[in-house]
Amino acid sequence: MAATIHDVAQLAGVAISTVSKVMNDSPRISEQTRARVREAMRQLDYHPSRHARGLARNRSDSIGVLMGLGRHHAFHNPYRFEILSGIEQSCTQQQHSVTLLNTQWLAQDRKAVSQLVAERKVDAVILHADEQAPFFIRQFTQLKLPFVVIGRGAPGEGHSWVDMDNRHAGLLATRHLLAQGYRRLQFIGNHPADGISLQREQGFTQALAEAGLAPQTPALFAQAGEVAEGAALWQQIVQQPQRPDALLVAGNPLAAGLLAAARSQGIAIGPELGLVSFDNYPYAQLTDPPLSVLDIDLFALGQRAAHEVFLQLANPGHRSQIMLLDMALQARASSRR
Repeated sequence: MAATIHDVAQLAGVAISTVSKVMNDSPRISEQTRARVREAMRQLDYHPSRHARGLARNRSDSIGVLMGLGRHHAFHNPYRFEILSGIEQSCTQQQHSVTLLNTQWLAQDRKAVSQLVAERKVDAVILHADEQAPFFIRQFTQLKLPFVVIGRGAPGEGHSWVDMDNRHAGLLATRHLLAQGYRRLQFIGNHPADGISLQREQGFTQALAEAGLAPQTPALFAQAGEVAEGAALWQQIVQQPQRPDALLVAGNPLAAGLLAAARSQGIAIGPELGLVSFDNYPYAQLTDPPLSVLDIDLFALGQRAAHEVFLQLANPGHRSQIMLLDMALQARASSRR
């Protein structure tokens, strides 16, 4: 039978409250008593409950991670797992657990967030921004719950956020296409309202301007950024007065669909049509030919978000708004002329 706090107190010859204070590093306990209690814990192989210790300190030792979770999300948005893995590693290093929370559920129950705080289920929150983000940001601010948002906030908002510099990503990817000798470039976005696509398009336009060029034709946008939309978009591309010789595509699935549609019409990917996308999803290497990507370090993004939330816990007045540049081009045959 596992030892209890009562057993430790009896063996050490102290009160249960003294054992509790030792476990919570109270400075009011002498070193001699502290050593006696710890020796008793060692002899009894006693491991205090993290939950119980947290209640004693009015803390949970858990960080909440809010993101949209649903069927097939792991396939369509594998980047979320990379972010989550980075968060988990940093939290473990700080001796905190991770509590995964679904924004789709919490947004439907308007009292759930206040209960989260009242019941001390988490010490702070990392919010993966989506269309529900403004609601959660207002809630966390009103409840004075420390939080960091993954995704750039609107100008003037005072909360902490961490994001990848997607404009810079678009700049680097476009410079690669230009260095390969492509000159008639077009940008293809996931959705007209997708902020990440729009930021990557800004970098695309900047790189062309630096080279004294303009986009071949206005950007095209899908509706969901899925593989199946590639064929329809390709038909729009070939009907343009002059077909581009390179495409910068905001997401892997859409790029794979465009690549397949172009190949079905006999276009040599690489020599005749360059293709570069973003995020090094596993199937980027399985297209024919393999897809060049601007690989964004989403694990590092999760780590940095967790780092910032712990800074905020240590210093409640701390605020940070950070754009990360952890990215590298993975050049493959789709952009080799």
